[in-house]
Amino acid sequence: MIERYSTKEIRDCFSEEAKYAAWLEVEQAILQGWVELGVAPEGALQAVSHVAADPARIAELERVQRHDVAAFVTHIQEQMGDHGRFLHLGVTSSDVLDTAASLVIRRASACIVHACETLGESLAGVARDHAFTWCIGRTHGMHADVVTVGIRFATLRDELLNASTRVESAQREMCVVKVRGAVGTYATVPRTVEESVARQLDLPQVSSATQVVARDRYASFVCALAMLGSVMERIAVVIRLSQQPELGELMEPFGAHQKGSSAMPHKRNPVRSERIAGLARVLRGHAAAALEDIPLWFERDISHSSAERIILPDACALVTFMATDLRDVVENMTVDTAHIARNLSLGHGTAFSQQLLFALIDKARWSREDAYAKVQELAFLAISSERDFAQCAREDTAVMEALPQDVLEKCFQAPLDPGEVEQLLRDLGIGGELQRRA
Repeated sequence: MIERYSTKEIRDCFSEEAKYAAWLEVEQAILQGWVELGVAPEGALQAVSHVAADPARIAELERVQRHDVAAFVTHIQEQMGDHGRFLHLGVTSSDVLDTAASLVIRRASACIVHACETLGESLAGVARDHAFTWCIGRTHGMHADVVTVGIRFATLRDELLNASTRVESAQREMCVVKVRGAVGTYATVPRTVEESVARQLDLPQVSSATQVVARDRYASFVCALAMLGSVMERIAVVIRLSQQPELGELMEPFGAHQKGSSAMPHKRNPVRSERIAGLARVLRGHAAAALEDIPLWFERDISHSSAERIILPDACALVTFMATDLRDVVENMTVDTAHIARNLSLGHGTAFSQQLLFALIDKARWSREDAYAKVQELAFLAISSERDFAQCAREDTAVMEALPQDVLEKCFQAPLDPGEVEQLLRDLGIGGELQRRA
């Protein structure tokens, strides 16, 4: 994790202080379980409640012991006096590490979900403000049917919230309690201790475990973060493509003294959307590493540990930063309705081609092949001659003989039913007043 691409909330979740606080919280919960069994005295709980984790002292011990959890346990025991012998009783390092990771990831996930919710609100704002801003839809990069800016951003919002929900689900799968000893058999710690820890930490017990929680749970979480990042990249790509001068429909915010290029003063590059794309690639790389962590040897090896120390905090940091940065882009971008209208007109009305096709099939009872060939002919004529598609249809003898005037004219009215637009937006969760700009 680097500060440039992280938020304070996530840095706080994964700080050294937060890590040791989580370890201590788990050790205290395990100790409480032993007290409930009558194995450890109440005095041990009182002793551990007064300790403080000193990262410098732990680092000093780790340089000698070459084991971070062992160094941590030694440091805490130093402060507990005779009661220190009850700390870490019967458990293995991964009992502490995996259960503490659940606490950290649960807190980090709350930050991620909140950042996505606020980004979703910003996208909903664009959807409301431009509910009826007609724009050309594009498939394969080419002009397709008419859509609205509002529908486009409402759909992107829905994809984002689905991805955020996927993260929440994966977090619940990953965040479990595992206190079962060296190979997960309860050989040195009774299951009642694990039950007590689960109750205290408000986390479920893992269904099965070896020395570690199975890493497919971790991979599921990191892959969910990568998918969330890819959805945010999708939003950023729409903005990047729309900012091209040939389109000019959307523009990232640009500061009064910002420079788009060190060499070309005229440049206004979509650098923030491009940054989102780059970070999404890193996230997908982290997902690959998480998948590689799944096939551990027998009851476990430690090959996953070094990778997770990088990918878990980094992935959480990146998606939170991306959501926060993208929200600012969306809230402050320019929506150029003049350019949107200009681009819509470039097709010379051919966006109405499906309505004419439908009318020829339904009303004139033409075969689909004949109707398609005629409409395609008229559409290509309109584009090549830069003439209005509707006028080309009115001048075509076969079309005029096939369709009554009123039926033909209905083919070239509003490309979308305003009532259907509103209902579609409501279906996509866009509440509040919709702006009725044409």
